[in-house]
Amino acid sequence: MSFARFRNFLFFLSLFPGLLSPRLLAAAEVTVLLSDDKVAYNEALGGLENIVPGSMVFNMKGDSDLGRQILRQIRSEHPRVLVTIGARAADLARSETPEIPLVYCMVVNPDEYNLSGENITGVKLQIPPFDQFNFIKQMLPKVKIIGTIYDPAGSKYLVDLAREAASQLGLVLLDYPITSQQEISGEVKKLIGKIDLFWLIPDTTIISRDSFKYILTATIENEIPMLTFSSNLAKSGALISLSPDYRSSGLLAGKMAREILGGKSPREVKPLYPEREIALNLTAAESLGIKIPEQIKRKAKYVY
Repeated sequence: MSFARFRNFLFFLSLFPGLLSPRLLAAAEVTVLLSDDKVAYNEALGGLENIVPGSMVFNMKGDSDLGRQILRQIRSEHPRVLVTIGARAADLARSETPEIPLVYCMVVNPDEYNLSGENITGVKLQIPPFDQFNFIKQMLPKVKIIGTIYDPAGSKYLVDLAREAASQLGLVLLDYPITSQQEISGEVKKLIGKIDLFWLIPDTTIISRDSFKYILTATIENEIPMLTFSSNLAKSGALISLSPDYRSSGLLAGKMAREILGGKSPREVKPLYPEREIALNLTAAESLGIKIPEQIKRKAKYVY
């Protein structure tokens, strides 16, 4: 980096104090852009920095205009790899700096943001349906039919994967599409009496305080266990959650960045999934008459 460019870079930082971690080097090969100040994003950043220390770190603070300004500066510095943490940062980087190899992490549904292509790879913030259903087979061997509701606009990709996973595991998935929260109660009622387990997925059309309360009440009253994606929902009454480990997301993103630095193209580095965290609600288990195996309890990070 020339002295003039470095001076301009310092001037840019002076306009936005606090965007860059003071520990990081100006000429780092890996640059990181965070979507916002969230505990989860910082956990992922900690994992990333364990693998690629000395990266240049920016935070767009949830501001897309600021994100574009940062990306213009990043573009001028020509990093070899750009790692984004959070969906908004990934979406902006895809459109603003397409020539820089991109590794995304902390994105639930990469397809929703068109995060694919020759120069893009990353870590999906989800546990593959096959892994979820396989875990359920071990924990609840009597489960044969799984039910879910979903909005095809945002979750078709996940449900398609889940149908295939269920088939491979000798299970049946009953999935009912909806397009608004007003349809939830009707579709849930259709599932009652047909399923052994309700699978609540991270679909923004479905998830709200009221909809969760309704689904939880309906499933408990009909003695149907619920598998979900968040330990907070398990704490609130769902039987079990399988959720991604945020630090693991960052660790994997760092390893992928190192592979690209080592000469691989992003298309040669396949997208990955983070390690899982298990949360169990023993009160829910007792009310459902379910005895959770001790080996499952020992694996759980959270037990409520």
